Amino acid sequence: PGASEAARAHVAAKLAAEQAALVQVAVDLVEGTVGAAQPLPYDRRAAARVTVERLSDGGSPVPQYMWDEPGPFGGVLQLDPGQWRLRVEVPGYMPVVYVGAATPGARWEVFLQRRQVAVDLRFSPPKALRSARLVLRSTDNPTPTTMDRALSGPTQTVVLPVGGYHVDVIARRHEAHQDFNAGPEPGAVDIVLRPRGAGGSADGKLKIEKKPLLALLGLVT
Repeated sequence: PGASEAARAHVAAKLAAEQAALVQVAVDLVEGTVGAAQPLPYDRRAAARVTVERLSDGGSPVPQYMWDEPGPFGGVLQLDPGQWRLRVEVPGYMPVVYVGAATPGARWEVFLQRRQVAVDLRFSPPKALRSARLVLRSTDNPTPTTMDRALSGPTQTVVLPVGGYHVDVIARRHEAHQDFNAGPEPGAVDIVLRPRGAGGSADGKLKIEKKPLLALLGLVT
């Protein structure tokens, strides 16, 4: 019993010493540009898959020091001093590899880039698209995406970074204003144009004004 208790105390002391030697590293998952970076929203950061690898002095991975961080990712790592490599995968973003030194007070800023996806925008009714123009802008991307072009038909395929968007379509007598989300696996987005103006557009106004005029001519009652 005495020897067993001494062995347990020795192991506990060794673990405590190893724990004391660890350094805390803050890991910021961000997007944007250097100097204008924005942190990923909590739900996206929490969904990150982070693989941690210890590197030797020569830059090779050390197999016994590699693991996947349990989710949700909290943005803090406890590591032995030295060189480490992170592999970060976040849904909707390109995978990224980051190499950094674990030192006391270290903060690693890992930049992620949104995936590009093809989105089919479907406009209706076709007869409302005369002289129509499409204006599109991102609503949640720190690197703004904008588009301004004439519509050439009822379906337009656009390639966009994953995220939220607002679209305006202005035609001769119709318009549409709509928000949509371009996800990692986007579907088609249906956009319906409606008559312009609060009362139902120029077409509706003409019909309202014609009836009194025809009544004056005795053509209607």
